[in-house]
Amino acid sequence: MGELADAVREHLVSATLNAIGLIVVILVIQLVVPPLASLGTMIPGIGVPVNMVLTAVGVVLALYFAYGVLKHVKPMITPAADLVSMVLLGRREEDLRTATYNLVLAAIVLVVAVLLSPLMVSVPGAGAVLSLLVLLVGIGFGGLLLIKAATGFYEVFRDKLEELAENLAERVEELERKASETEETEESE
Repeated sequence: MGELADAVREHLVSATLNAIGLIVVILVIQLVVPPLASLGTMIPGIGVPVNMVLTAVGVVLALYFAYGVLKHVKPMITPAADLVSMVLLGRREEDLRTATYNLVLAAIVLVVAVLLSPLMVSVPGAGAVLSLLVLLVGIGFGGLLLIKAATGFYEVFRDKLEELAENLAERVEELERKASETEETEESE
């Protein structure tokens, strides 16, 4: 029927399953890696700590699931923004569509950065720095996207307010004209 309904039917289940997969991977890694790190368990013959390998696998899986969430959420954003635009503004707005997309993307980036950051701590030697780096890059990128989204929402809001102000000014002019006509009519009588 509608574009948004079709996108929801096609992508919501996959987006939800990818989000659940992302959460499960991060929870499992956060529950399994610290005990292995405290034990100092090494992979025989290679000499690499098990916690480091599990962290690397967990990060790769988390990024894969985050990509899946983004891939399946993206097709739903545009029709949703168009629907909101039609309901609130009475027309489709490209700025609103872009701002909504940037807002959703920023939310996903920030959540993934916050969830991945603790996983980096278990990397020997550079864990704390890597964790901080992931968090700062995520916050920086997410922050830039939030600023872009806010700018887009501001543009749409400003345009709507300018349109409202113009309509109000036209009505005030009409009232002033009627008032002056009434005064002239009363003076001529």
